[in-house]
Amino acid sequence: MVKYLLYGILNLFFFLATLFCLLYLSTYVNLLLVPKSFSKDSFLGFINIVMVLIEAAVMIFLIYLVNRLILRYDYNSTHAKSIALKTGGITYGLILCVITYGIIYTSVH
Repeated sequence: MVKYLLYGILNLFFFLATLFCLLYLSTYVNLLLVPKSFSKDSFLGFINIVMVLIEAAVMIFLIYLVNRLILRYDYNSTHAKSIALKTGGITYGLILCVITYGIIYTSVH
């Protein structure tokens, strides 16, 4: 029971860290990576969305790998993979909801 609680707390920490990294990268770093020739407003917004989605996919994959490493010591290989995939799916869904909310919020305001 304590294992599940610690696993949940660890994944909550990873989720919050991922959101912080995505917010930081989207706000400060992504705009520096886009060349000045792509400075049209609509195209720049599209490039920023694509970059955030790629960054989110990379971070979710890293969380999945860490979860597999943690669970490898407690469960057999197939059960650990199943739990890590379920956790990754939940994390992916939550992050996708936050990104979608951010896109809608910034396009309206």
